Amino acid sequence: MRAPGIAFACGVLAAASGIACGDGGTDPFAVTVSIAPPAADVKVGETRQFTATVNRTPDDPDFVRTVTWSVVEGAAQGTVDADGLYRAPASEPPAATATVRAVSDGDPTVSATAGIHIPTAAELIDAGWQAFESGGYTVAEAAFDDALTAVPGAVEALLGRGWVRLRLGDLAGARTAFNAVLDADSEYADARAGLVLVEAGEDDAEAVLAAGEALLALAPDYAFSHDADYTVSDVRWLMARAALDAGDFEAVAGHLDALAPGHGLDPAAASFPEDALALLESLAASV
Repeated sequence: MRAPGIAFACGVLAAASGIACGDGGTDPFAVTVSIAPPAADVKVGETRQFTATVNRTPDDPDFVRTVTWSVVEGAAQGTVDADGLYRAPASEPPAATATVRAVSDGDPTVSATAGIHIPTAAELIDAGWQAFESGGYTVAEAAFDDALTAVPGAVEALLGRGWVRLRLGDLAGARTAFNAVLDADSEYADARAGLVLVEAGEDDAEAVLAAGEALLALAPDYAFSHDADYTVSDVRWLMARAALDAGDFEAVAGHLDALAPGHGLDPAAASFPEDALALLESLAASV
């Protein structure tokens, strides 16, 4: 049987190790190029340093060990300079992957590649909500901000930023983000629900009622998908409390009808404000 040839041996080496080899005459492994790291995640607008190592066996001190770098897919997927510094595109590119290649200047038939993953806005938003749901608000905010760098104005990332700001006590920042969402989509219920909490946090009864009515008109059975504890019952409780502060006892009774059917309170009774307040306080732990 004929022994495997040089090309076959070189192919086996490349497949097994990721290290390319050149045509070294009688020595098929004369030149190799490797890249470190062999793979990396690089967010849009960020950089990553890659290093190429060129070896020749047997060693030859006169052999040129520099390389020429390139991005295989072209500039749409990022750029790499002469020193191997890769820079991801400033915004989300056409694909989520890129490849940098280092070609040996001493033997241009030899090269190596490294894979790059460029997280998409959708991936970053998913990561942001996962962190949010586990209480990692700082991590969540960073992910949402990265998504907005990838796709400026991404509505779901703006929504996430609003909810993070709300949880961190930044009512003004939350309002700004929620309003940006509603500028893009006035029927986005999660943004309306966030505004109810912003207005409640600012103790503005009339604004709570207006935000709550806007939400109930969109989603009468509202529930926040990223926090099962925040539902329409919480919204109605806040609205009932705001209506009580505003002196709209009929509105209070209407919300209590939904929260505590059969409560038996008469909004015309002189004791209604005190009785309604006591009932709302008793319901606070359950809504």
